[in-house]
Amino acid sequence: MQIETSCGAIVWRKNANVFEFLILRRRDNSVWETPKGHVKLGESESDTAKRELNEELGFENVVLEDGFREIFEYVSSRGVKRRFILFLTPHQKLNLSKEHDKFEWVSTGELSKYYEHEDIINIYKSAEKFLKKKKLLFPSS
Repeated sequence: MQIETSCGAIVWRKNANVFEFLILRRRDNSVWETPKGHVKLGESESDTAKRELNEELGFENVVLEDGFREIFEYVSSRGVKRRFILFLTPHQKLNLSKEHDKFEWVSTGELSKYYEHEDIINIYKSAEKFLKKKKLLFPSS
């Protein structure tokens, strides 16, 4: 079975006492997703994630949270195994690319309005748990 691997990152911010996560709506099919893209030949997973954050959101000098790496897999309608490797990064000023036409900041409780796969929702919940465990006390944004 053919495998396509994409890497990206869950972008987070703390708003009051709630962790919120950035989701993007694709311009071509209106599907909500996290910023990610295909791994280029010779590129590491983390380098792919950083490149995609720059291309899709305009982020610079991306810092990925140490110790967070999650994988989401499924078989597409074309019979291709899709593998998404997701890291975690704090937000920066957004400069949305033409690939997406809308973004939202959502809590984990709101994700089911945007995603149908419970596995991807669970990755966001894992990210929230990771952040709470680290007791990150960054200022509200």
